[in-house]
Amino acid sequence: MNPLYIIITAYKAQNYIELCLDSVATQIKPKKCPKIKVLIGIDGCKETLSKVKEIRDKYGSNFEFYYSEENHGTYMIKNSLLEKVQDKNSLILFFDADDFMPQNFLDKYYTLFTEVKKSIQDEDIIIRTRSFNIKNEYLPEKLVYYDNNISRLLTDLNKNRKTNIKSFFETCIHLLGMNLNIEKAEKILEAMNREQLLECLRQGNFFGPFNHQYPDFPYGVFFVLYPTLEKLSFFNTDRVSQDSDFHNRAGLMGVKNYEFINSPLFIRRISDTSLVTSNNYGWNSNLRKQIIIKNINRLNNKNIIADRKVTELKIVAK
Repeated sequence: MNPLYIIITAYKAQNYIELCLDSVATQIKPKKCPKIKVLIGIDGCKETLSKVKEIRDKYGSNFEFYYSEENHGTYMIKNSLLEKVQDKNSLILFFDADDFMPQNFLDKYYTLFTEVKKSIQDEDIIIRTRSFNIKNEYLPEKLVYYDNNISRLLTDLNKNRKTNIKSFFETCIHLLGMNLNIEKAEKILEAMNREQLLECLRQGNFFGPFNHQYPDFPYGVFFVLYPTLEKLSFFNTDRVSQDSDFHNRAGLMGVKNYEFINSPLFIRRISDTSLVTSNNYGWNSNLRKQIIIKNINRLNNKNIIADRKVTELKIVAK
């Protein structure tokens, strides 16, 4: 069985990173997984670095904290963290510093990956995950990650999303009532007409205007073996859109990419500091459009091996 490394990059995540790491620390360890290591890289943000120095002692020795003095973008930090992976047969999970996991997330996905890899007898596969997207203002400051009901409800949300709208809606309300800010949630529901609400439920996102902006399957959170990453030379290091570029390059190399409808979900926080919501880097930004064209041109020219640029990462001192 493969060791598991979780790669987390953080920029302006000082308000959210503790919740993310708490959710990782309380995970059920996947059966037969020999080792779990969590590598966190701070991308030139002094506020996030200060927060990590404040909280790092609450996590075990399997959490390693690094930082770059300058901001280089998430993909160069990912590449640099991947250079820290000691076990070259490891399974890698990329995760985001402002998102968080139900307690059974790692166990379910690690098992799923190993079962799929065994069944098709192919080392080079990718399994992408699913999310339940929630705007930051509707989340409480604290969540109970070890409540098994959360894991069950998030799974039920996905099962019922397209087949049974009524059941899906009831599950959403149950989830909101247990764990989210129900008063704020009720206000947004009151402001939505029936057609908007049904569309939100079908999309699997509960809070309005972000439904059409975010892909059903987050490109940035996925499982892949380290040797597969090495074959593609990790990520190109443009500021945005390099997760989708990685998946496209992997496809050209023949790597099988899997998505499973009934997989466990993680909770994806949508906030003003999210990269895809910013004016400079968001879905509608000129920079993102330019980089997407650059990615397409690289693919058309059969350039499927990334530039693999890295930067020096220093250990966060206690």
